[in-house]
Amino acid sequence: AYVTGNANLVADDEGIRLRAEIETESNSKFVYNAAGPMGTTSNEFVTFTDSSNSRKKEKSIEETPVVNNENSILSRLNLDFLISVTPDLQLRVYTNTITNDYIDLYGNGQVNAIYDEKEGFSMKGNLDLSRGTYKFTMQDIFPKEFAIRSGTLNFNGDPFLANLNLNTLYTVPSASLTDLNPTAERRKSVKVNCLMGITGTLQNPNLTFGLELPDGNEEERELLASATSTP
Repeated sequence: AYVTGNANLVADDEGIRLRAEIETESNSKFVYNAAGPMGTTSNEFVTFTDSSNSRKKEKSIEETPVVNNENSILSRLNLDFLISVTPDLQLRVYTNTITNDYIDLYGNGQVNAIYDEKEGFSMKGNLDLSRGTYKFTMQDIFPKEFAIRSGTLNFNGDPFLANLNLNTLYTVPSASLTDLNPTAERRKSVKVNCLMGITGTLQNPNLTFGLELPDGNEEERELLASATSTP
């Protein structure tokens, strides 16, 4: 990701603390997998060394085991990013790695992303979404890309449990109404929008479906309503 902003870095005997206020820039992309663990609870990826003692440590490294405990400076890390998200950022969330399903989101908002060695990784904030794509595989066979019309994404701690509220559509350019009602008057095919509403969480979304005829006349819309109504 590409960002601009200000950061304050402190490193001392207690470890390292980084605070930053940043804004996303063009060509930025953030990807995470909501279908499985992110592995952010492990804090063994940062190690501090004393450069003045490096030679001595190199000689004794095979003799002295590395211990990661509360009294060690090995990985005491705290990150706190206040992110102003702009439509320049592409947020891609994988919802099913087997079928390669994902949601691409673009929008505005503020998100506070925090990493703490004890609490792990968390995100808080809201995004108002203006566009995007939901690549959705029906019955694990038929992949379709639904365009996101509008929606919101709310983070309240665990990024896997972010709340979704999305309105999406997939357009069929040409469809016959006789598929809905064989007795319908045959005429030229009409455009049909397949609507999908997405609520729930990123890890466990709830889907609802509907249909609309953006270019249909009143009679055709009544036929669609009659054919899809629930008794």
